[in-house]
Amino acid sequence: MDLHFGDGEPTDDERDAVDALLGPPESYGEGAERSAADLRRASRPAGRRHLLLPGLHAINDRVGWISEGALTYLCRRLAVPPAEAYGVATSYPLFSVRSRPATVLRVCTDLACATAGAAALCAGVGQRLGGGVHVERSACLGLCERAPVALVTWAGDPVRTAVSAPATVEGTVRAANAPGSAPEEPPAATAVPQTGRGGLVLLSRVGVVDPSSLDDYRAHGGWTALRRAFALGPATLVHDVETLVGVLPVLSAAAPAHPATGTGTGTGTGTGTGTGESGRPKLFCVSGSVDRPGVYEPPSGTTLGALLAEAGARENLRAVLLGGVTGVFVRPDEPDVPLPSGGGTGSGVVLAFDDTVPLPRLLLRVAEFFRDESCGGCVPCRVGTVRQEEALRRIVERAGTAAADDIALLREVGRAMRDSSACGLGQGAWNAVESAVDRLGAYG
Repeated sequence: MDLHFGDGEPTDDERDAVDALLGPPESYGEGAERSAADLRRASRPAGRRHLLLPGLHAINDRVGWISEGALTYLCRRLAVPPAEAYGVATSYPLFSVRSRPATVLRVCTDLACATAGAAALCAGVGQRLGGGVHVERSACLGLCERAPVALVTWAGDPVRTAVSAPATVEGTVRAANAPGSAPEEPPAATAVPQTGRGGLVLLSRVGVVDPSSLDDYRAHGGWTALRRAFALGPATLVHDVETLVGVLPVLSAAAPAHPATGTGTGTGTGTGTGTGESGRPKLFCVSGSVDRPGVYEPPSGTTLGALLAEAGARENLRAVLLGGVTGVFVRPDEPDVPLPSGGGTGSGVVLAFDDTVPLPRLLLRVAEFFRDESCGGCVPCRVGTVRQEEALRRIVERAGTAAADDIALLREVGRAMRDSSACGLGQGAWNAVESAVDRLGAYG
């Protein structure tokens, strides 16, 4: 296959960033000066496509964005078609192929941060920061328990980052203008309100093990199961662990001990619902309108109401999103809803919203997420996620009869995505919106 590269040339910083990762070029085909050996024979660098993503990171971290010349040089070094590299570079939101300052401030505007005032934070920092800082709205930064969250990145050698969370306008502006002024990150245990509590399984090492040390993790029993799995080999392993792990209490402690797992509201199910779910531990990330957000490990069979009570849900609760963006909304008057405990029920996200949160705007953010994340591989998802976002944008300030036509369109598009999409992303893109319309009367 012939590779056709552009005419752009990298800057010295861009070239140095790539060479620091890959080593200096060894031939003219990789970007070195033409030598007598190159004139005698044609050579092509060995394919190293697996280093494409690290190479893009190296450029973006050093300069702050990825220019055409830098992309061309990286492609030449790796023998990767520029179109493929461009596709990767433009699919990651932390990369940019457009010129921008070396300092980038990202303010999370996803659901948990939106609930905590991300819009006001964006407006405030935008007014205070000058042109030397690029401010952009970001998808989830993974610190929902500390919302709202801002991330500052200073490109250079080395690249530096700082987190402001919970972010204030004053603290975020100070962090963006003065590297090193951001406070130290709190210990990981602060994200787990149950730290130190007895009976935990998945969270038992939090506050005990140094999260930055794999040796410390192994010393406290980490990866024991993984080592056993390697010893058993692929022919012996059970691939559907989620389904069959519930058999372990019966085999290890005998059948009479099995009903004691979970909350004890059922016999051998953990929930008493007859669903066949066992008392295996699961984690839930609770955030939004609660006083004690964080990661929880409730006993199997715990209801949504019990978990929210432990997390300190506020009195003016409007709705709870159970299972993340592919999950469903639950009303606050449904406290006995069991927490998801099996596959296919969404993620372990529990997002609480009080009555100050504009629900239609949250649904629009959900739709924007699915539009952005759709790979475009199948028509129902590629077109449906765009149509869903368009309809929700039209009715963000409407209700009743003014929204009726778009609600009907949303139902039609939602059914098509659910029935015909090739993967779970498109099939679940309508779940949260549908439940908000039917269970919460979001546009009633």
